[in-house]
Amino acid sequence: MRSLPILLCIGVGAGSSTAALAATPSPASTASPDRVEITIAPSVGDVEVMDRWMQLAAGSGMNDAGVTWPEVADDRTLVIEIEGSLLEYEYFVGVRTPDGWAGPAQSASCECRDQQLIDGVRLAVSKLGPQLRPPAPDASPAASKLRPARRLGPGGIAGATLLGVGGAAVLGGILMLALPPKWSVDEDDPGLERGKTLRLPGAIVAGAGVALVTVGAVLLHRDRTKRRATVAPTAGRRGFGVAAVVRF
Repeated sequence: MRSLPILLCIGVGAGSSTAALAATPSPASTASPDRVEITIAPSVGDVEVMDRWMQLAAGSGMNDAGVTWPEVADDRTLVIEIEGSLLEYEYFVGVRTPDGWAGPAQSASCECRDQQLIDGVRLAVSKLGPQLRPPAPDASPAASKLRPARRLGPGGIAGATLLGVGGAAVLGGILMLALPPKWSVDEDDPGLERGKTLRLPGAIVAGAGVALVTVGAVLLHRDRTKRRATVAPTAGRRGFGVAAVVRF
């Protein structure tokens, strides 16, 4: 008489997990064998039954994630490992690639019944499902439209150098023009003071600097735009200068 309740208890317990599992995933949601690697420790009980449950849990988790098995990359594998003992399970779920794990894996300890273990694995698979897809290409429109900076040619280097030297000459000439005159007593006439200024040298230096800046700007522009330019010095009754002709 005592054996009947025991048999009934075992039958009800096993039937509840199986019935609940069968109601959760559909046959179409079973895992693709070549995309899933399942390892079941013998200590958990019936390895064959547990493997079938994990296949169904993997398929249901993929359905929850909205990822179909044809979308899974060829080099990615869903890994499910179950260890521990009956009602004291430990599970690990991750996505493996040839270079390692794709993102963080899911692992937990579960002092629970079979159905709670199945639900935990299903939830973990649903979180990792998107990692099974091929990585999205790095398509950044802004980066793709950027043209690599072109190096300066000999003309551009000469132009940049002349710009720097000419700019310094212009600044020096302006400073010379701004200096006050320096007065001194005339040796022949002690009552007469003569003033000396740097205005003329300053004007010459500043003018030369402007000429250098002009030539440098033309050479640099020519190098950057690849336009043909002709630069030639000019001289006249009132001084000298630089003429530049750019052909567009």
